[in-house]
Amino acid sequence: MAEREMTVELVTSTTRFAQHVAAAADEPLYGVDTEFSSAKTYYPRLALVQISWPDRIILVDPFTVDLQPLVELFAGPGTAIAHSATNDLDVLDQVIGARPSAIFDTQIAAELVGMEKLSLQAITAELLSIELDKAEQLRDWTMRPLPDAALDYAALDVAHLFDLRDELLIDLGAYGRLDAMEQECAALLSAPLRTVVFDECWWHLREWNTLHPPAYPYAQQIAKIREELAIMANVPKRHVLRDEVVLSLAQNPPRTAEKAKSMLRRTKFDLTHLPDLLDAIAIADEIDPGSVRLPFEKSSAVDLRPLLSALQTLTREAAEQHHIVPAMVASRADFLARLGGRASRLDRPWRAPIITDQVEATIAAWRLENEPPPLED
Repeated sequence: MAEREMTVELVTSTTRFAQHVAAAADEPLYGVDTEFSSAKTYYPRLALVQISWPDRIILVDPFTVDLQPLVELFAGPGTAIAHSATNDLDVLDQVIGARPSAIFDTQIAAELVGMEKLSLQAITAELLSIELDKAEQLRDWTMRPLPDAALDYAALDVAHLFDLRDELLIDLGAYGRLDAMEQECAALLSAPLRTVVFDECWWHLREWNTLHPPAYPYAQQIAKIREELAIMANVPKRHVLRDEVVLSLAQNPPRTAEKAKSMLRRTKFDLTHLPDLLDAIAIADEIDPGSVRLPFEKSSAVDLRPLLSALQTLTREAAEQHHIVPAMVASRADFLARLGGRASRLDRPWRAPIITDQVEATIAAWRLENEPPPLED
């Protein structure tokens, strides 16, 4: 396929950005991508916004440009084309408080038609026979000035989205997946911003499940204060305390400043926050380990592993039969949500004949065998 001829412009003024948005007000499609950095901050730092129309690409520098015109673009009639847009949408939502009114995510489409490799580079090579150079992928995008090689790389991330959409629409139609694509993209846009549930932060500690119940309250409260301190300083939580240190403190909680300093002497913990850490441990002292909420799988009185294994087998079989990437069909998290009575991707109508009906039947049969009957009055 012949490559489109597109001009590329680095936009460093709000006025120029607004001119581009106004000129494209009636365009039905536009491509969007972002570059951001989270290596040194708790919240990702937006470093570049790439937008394409069929004849041009603009690279918008958020360090010098007010991004409010992007709100106007998102509110317009056009559909945004993006690849693996979840993180981009979250970052833009945090910065401008807006998301596109409609979206076509090329990774979602690729999953729905069973493509084995899902990166932008892979699907561009497979569908368009165009090789993308990813040499700049690990660049620190917050550094200025950005060299030409970085700008070229950024432009390529949105240069082929129109043609990818065209090819993927053909495949989606052939597999009868246009409704599924619409449902998945609508869910992507309506997904809430990821929020922190502070009492559950300890669930994300590496090897948290090696802890014994008496340590649960301490892991919970120490992980909670770590998250709060990281947010307050806008630094990665590992810069406050590493996971292994949190686990060590939870297993042997210090109750004096001297003991805490001894345990923290090889860490980078800011000792001005030592009172906060000791307060967290004091709070944990008053918590009954049995009252600490666990993930559903861990809190179940019945071993769920055989059931989850059976459901994952169903997923693999359904994925192969219907030519869909298994992770798109269903996930372990979907099964646990279903078991816990919570909403999940299994609720979306297109999945009913493919996997949800089978999951429901399997769970119902399992409950008959493993859950005790309700007590009679």
